Amino acid sequence: YVDACEALDIDSLWLSDRIVAEVMNLEPLVALSFMAARTTRLKFGTSVLALPLRNPTILAKEIATLDFLSQGRMLPAVGLGTEEEREYEACGTRRSQRVRRTEEAMQIMRLLWSEDNVTFHGKYYTLNNVTIHPKPVQQNLPPMWIGGRSEAALRRTARIGDGWLVSQATPEEVTLGVSKIKGWAKEYGNHIEDDH
Repeated sequence: YVDACEALDIDSLWLSDRIVAEVMNLEPLVALSFMAARTTRLKFGTSVLALPLRNPTILAKEIATLDFLSQGRMLPAVGLGTEEEREYEACGTRRSQRVRRTEEAMQIMRLLWSEDNVTFHGKYYTLNNVTIHPKPVQQNLPPMWIGGRSEAALRRTARIGDGWLVSQATPEEVTLGVSKIKGWAKEYGNHIEDDH
């Protein structure tokens, strides 16, 4: 399938993240590394990675490594995860913390991708003089898209996102969501590319 997408000049493939699942679901970062090794042009991303279930330092290193090895083809999209408390519990956290964990993790990842000797003291994560290498290849860092359909997800995208990834939405819902995000992004002073 990956080979066919590359041969057909498909732009990108995106994999979902379900850590706790009753059906087979590949771990996205491992599967994306397989895709990166088999292709030279195809971009790939997470649709969407449940960020509050993962350690942001490790995840920043994994994504930077994928971006480095693929010469800048990694497209991370992150979200809050499912509504199931058992998934958060299985990963050592709570659903009630997911918004603040996600926002703090995004901040940490961007710092680790762009700086050395990062010190960060947040509510959930602490870093003291931390550096990761390799850094991502993409000049402006991998764009962090945010998934979700709620008003809060749209606002989060407008405030701290580089793009918006939504699934199971009608064209009308997408049009309305993009319009809201663009309006709020101006208020927050955040520029989001039109194709993002």
